[in-house]
Amino acid sequence: MSTPIRKDHAASTISRDAIQKIDAQETDIRRNQIEAMCRKAGLVLNSATGLTEADPAWLWKLRIKGKVALDEKEVERAFLASAKSDSDSYFAKAYAAIQKPLAKGDIENEVSRCEWKLLEFWLAKENAPFFMSFCFYNDKALAKLLDFLLRQNQGHYSEKSIRKTWERLGLKKSTVLLFRDVEIAPLGESAAVMPVLYKVIQSPR
Repeated sequence: MSTPIRKDHAASTISRDAIQKIDAQETDIRRNQIEAMCRKAGLVLNSATGLTEADPAWLWKLRIKGKVALDEKEVERAFLASAKSDSDSYFAKAYAAIQKPLAKGDIENEVSRCEWKLLEFWLAKENAPFFMSFCFYNDKALAKLLDFLLRQNQGHYSEKSIRKTWERLGLKKSTVLLFRDVEIAPLGESAAVMPVLYKVIQSPR
């Protein structure tokens, strides 16, 4: 089975053997990316709602939908039973949920713009150019790239902070890194990012 070669500068510059190594890792990198997304989603929901997996399903529905969830008989029965019970610890949470259901902003505020970018583009869509996937950048290049994309070159991100972020998300880089730096090139009234390739393929650091 032949290895698909991506049509970008990296594909025409590095060896076919290196590209084959990357393609062999692609499934594992994609799986890692999806697992990191799911893990972050769970943490975000827990933090935004104030609930955990130990809380009952009816309480989650109330927290997410608000009082309209009471239209469901199962939720209504559980809520009334909780209100009548002297020992039920869920009623205070349920009452608060009715007053203020979960809003889109509650979730968005739990994930930084940097985290969103890392999770979305850790591995780009299938057969996308290599430069679109962050897993192929060293931390220096990734910090500069994200600073350009999110902060317009304000020096907000450092190698150390970027590494801590992707490690905290549980992401794993490719064992073959392609980009050691990025250069910001003027493009009319705007600018463009030009990833700088490694002369020799190196391991993550």
